[in-house]
Amino acid sequence: MAFIADAVFYIKSIPYEVKPFIMLKPFFLKKSFFLSYLLLSVTALAQNFTYNGLNYTITDNVNNKVKVKNNTNSLTTSGIVIPSTVMYNVQNYTVSAIDEDAFFENRYTPSIIIPNTVTSIGRNAFGECQSMTTMNIPSSVVSIGTNAFSGCSSLISLTVNWQVPLAVTSNQYIFLGVTTSNCTLYVPSGTVSSYTTAQVWSSFNPILPQSPLGVSDFDAENNDMTIYPNPAKEFIILKSRAFKTDLFDYSIIDNLGRRIKYGKARFGEQITIENLQIGKYIVITEIENNKKVATKFIKE
Repeated sequence: MAFIADAVFYIKSIPYEVKPFIMLKPFFLKKSFFLSYLLLSVTALAQNFTYNGLNYTITDNVNNKVKVKNNTNSLTTSGIVIPSTVMYNVQNYTVSAIDEDAFFENRYTPSIIIPNTVTSIGRNAFGECQSMTTMNIPSSVVSIGTNAFSGCSSLISLTVNWQVPLAVTSNQYIFLGVTTSNCTLYVPSGTVSSYTTAQVWSSFNPILPQSPLGVSDFDAENNDMTIYPNPAKEFIILKSRAFKTDLFDYSIIDNLGRRIKYGKARFGEQITIENLQIGKYIVITEIENNKKVATKFIKE
């Protein structure tokens, strides 16, 4: 009791100007707790983590969404597959975006697969990916940032999936440094004409439907276009009496619709195929008046 009395006496002895602080202390405790809660919430929202070797940032804790972020150090020589969902702290998150500079200067990766959950590709996301040869952009993507694929100098095959070409402009420099005149653009069947008149997309050559069979397939009997030897092991030769073109552009397409070889050739001239895997292929030749002719052959 003496101790309590002493404590009460001590409090009463405190100068008057200090007493309001003591009376308001519970208020400050509540305020401090509230600020701490907000800080923890913001920290959780901006949480960075790594899943199967790729870096992500949480962008939406309510709908459980993340974006791919800052993977410039993922210098792998094999292809990268971005998953549609990832797990963090026993919670599944949907991958909905690829952040700006996400794979900038990832110079050794030949391909990066984007899931159909992604809706936006940020500025310079794949900039200077100099070894990337193929890319498939899903129809879920509704925005592409400036310079998104700039410097992808090895890109020879781009597949897009919009029934209506995504509206982009030349001053976005999305494909700056890409030789689009030697890069095949694969588009949904029935949309070739739309892409050939769309800004930016029209610069790609050739523009083909995603199924190679969408290209007119001329056979020897009806159109006098032949490939020999067929089957072939080391080279093929194209021959035609119907077309007088001396020099023509050609593309060799595999059974997945990917352009794996292209160049210029003449009828009667050997085209080397010894590095191709065994299987079925289509040669697409661009001849008189920009007409494209497709002819099949088998690589042994």
